[in-house]
Amino acid sequence: MLLTRKSSGVPVARARLSRALSGVLGKTIDRRTFLKRSGLAVGTGAFASQLPFSMIDKADAAAEKKDGNRSK
Repeated sequence: MLLTRKSSGVPVARARLSRALSGVLGKTIDRRTFLKRSGLAVGTGAFASQLPFSMIDKADAAAEKKDGNRSK
């Protein structure tokens, strides 16, 4: 259950926005934001580790045509 202080006189949406921005700007970070970001980082790392980078080979230059015709 998320506990939110509503007695400060600031609208709830504005309080949430300022709390989210303070986490992004690096002033403070709460446990919930830390867990969200670390989960995103771990998920991205797991996805990137499964990409088939070994299937990508070095590109070879195409051979030039000996014909007098140029294709456009």
